[in-house]
Amino acid sequence: MYCNIKDSKKIVRVKVTIETNNKNTLELLENKQFLIRDDINKIIRSKTEEELQGDEGQIKLQKEIKESLIKLFDDVAITNVYFDDLIIQ
Repeated sequence: MYCNIKDSKKIVRVKVTIETNNKNTLELLENKQFLIRDDINKIIRSKTEEELQGDEGQIKLQKEIKESLIKLFDDVAITNVYFDDLIIQ
């Protein structure tokens, strides 16, 4: 997925993996991928380039995405969010 960065001409290329240990949650996440992409896109577009850089920025972003998805899906069992790719271009 590609996302614009707030107040920048650059974009972010990101690929996210969501970890769960609950089969029902897995099925829900698979069926609602469009909502997940939209939510992640909104979060990333709200970030500046500086907020996305470095390990600390990526850890904060992972945590924010996880918390947002838990809210979006009414407290589902998401154990972690991983970035397979996170590239600022």
